[in-house]
Parts: sequence; C-alpha cells; structure tokens
Amino acid sequence: MAIEITEFLENIQRKNFRPFFILGDRKRKALGLLMLFLKNKISLNELFWMLKPVTKRPPGISLKRQKLINEDIESYLFKNKVLNKDKSLNLFGKHFYYINLEDALGSINQIIVNDEYNLKNFLKEDFVVFDIGSNIGVFACFAANLVKKGKVFAFEPVSFVFDFLKKNTIDYDNVECYKIGFGSKIEEKEILIRQWAPGDSTIQDSPIDRPHQSFDLKEKIEILTLDIFVKEKKLEKIDFIKIDVEGYEIEVLKGGIETIKNLRPILGISLHNPFFEKEIREIFDKEITKYEIKKSTKDPSDLLCLPK
Repeated sequence: MAIEITEFLENIQRKNFRPFFILGDRKRKALGLLMLFLKNKISLNELFWMLKPVTKRPPGISLKRQKLINEDIESYLFKNKVLNKDKSLNLFGKHFYYINLEDALGSINQIIVNDEYNLKNFLKEDFVVFDIGSNIGVFACFAANLVKKGKVFAFEPVSFVFDFLKKNTIDYDNVECYKIGFGSKIEEKEILIRQWAPGDSTIQDSPIDRPHQSFDLKEKIEILTLDIFVKEKKLEKIDFIKIDVEGYEIEVLKGGIETIKNLRPILGISLHNPFFEKEIREIFDKEITKYEIKKSTKDPSDLLCLPK
C-alpha cells in the first residue's frame, strides 16, 4: 500500500519547494503550464488558452490541460510511492479512486488535513451525518472514520461521479450512498458537468454565474427534498449536515426546514457566492430559529450553523 495521502499532504506543505501543480495557487499553476510549453507538450496557442479562466476556455482545451496536469502529478506521486499500482490513493488505509487527481488532492487537503468543517471537534462516534454533494466521497470517508458507531448518508446525483463514490466507500459498513440531488421540491433537473472537473457540476438554473459553454456534458437528475427523504426513511436522528452543491444550497435548505427544526443538526454550508449568506441567515432567523450562524475560522467561504 502506498504512503497515506494525508501524511504526504501535511509533509509537502512544510517543504520550501513542491511540484507546481500540487496544491498550487494560480501563479504556480501558470509556471507549471509554462514548463509544459518549454517541454513542447503544448503549443503557444494552447498555452494562451490554458492560462485563461476556466469559464473562458474551450472545453477541449480544459480537458487536455487537466490531462497533462494529472499526468505530471501522477509521475511525481509514483516516484515518491504515494500512488498504488492501480493509480489509487491510500486514504485511511483503503484504496481511494479519483477522476481529477489535482482536485482530489485539493479536496483531501481542505476537508481532511485542514478539517474545514471542524469535524474532529463536532462529530461523535455515534453521530448520523448527511453529506449532500458528496462528489467522489472525500468528506464521506472522513466522516465515516469519525462516526464508527454511527452512519453517513452520502448523496451525489451525477452518474459517473456516483460510481466513484460507491467505489470509494464500498469498504465502509457505515456509509449509504444515494444517486439523488436535493432541492426545494420534487422535480427533474438538468445538471451541467465538466468531465475534467465534475466537482463543478451545476444545476442549469443555479444562481451561480457559470457560462454554459464552459461545460461539456449534461444529465437529467432526480431532485427530492430533504424533508421527504427523512420522512420516507423514518429517520429520527441527524447530527451533522454538510451542504456543498455549487450554488443550490439555499434550495436544499428550503426543502429541509422541518427536518432542521425538528432534529436540530449542526450544518456546514459552502458559500459559492458571498451574497448567499444574507438569505441563509434569514431562513434560519425567520423559519428555523435558535441557531448561531458564523463563518468557519478555517475557511471563510463556509458557514457553520450551530443549534443553541
């Protein structure tokens, strides 16, 4: 088994030099792309487009960009015995598979190493956790290791991403996966997908401003409400709900007001637009009540909602 990925990420951040594409900011990634050009792996025209924001790039350029970045990272990880022979990572002693290696490392670093939702402090071993917007399962696996006597419900609506979620959680007896999305009412929606970065998948009428031409796949998905799901499953206990659904967080909240009022879970909500914070606070103040809402000290783009 390869080196534990969380240990590798903790250690590499202490080094003065690391590969450009591992936990790299925009400037470091630009330097990495320049190196690819100097190695004749991309043309000058491709470099020009690859340096533009994802919303301005043709999908084909983004796909090639990510393929080259992943190959560069994989080469480094193999040399340092951080990848298994099947190109999986070692996460908590289990094989963890990825779609986009750069994004997977970033998510593991943010969610687990930096513990952006403060799970080590909030979760107890018998807690029931909802992971809404589970993607390939980084949060779900982290939570499952912390609630060994509890349960994690993981929700991911995009078909090929859900397949990775199932694969990554198959060895966890306390994780249940569901291929659905949540919103304010039962309906069918179209979701826009970037196959090279499916974590950016966005409901077509999401309030986030993401140009449709920057996506290259679409899929019809099933939307339920949190209240209906909880009622159908006859759940009487939910202790923590994480919501990260690329701009659809407010709709998820609207469909789960009764559940939150009755079961009083802690919530960790990602803010994909700072203007969403005001409406989220209004929902808690006017319809749910008796919650303290504050920004995460580890990531100011997350809101923590704590029952009083």
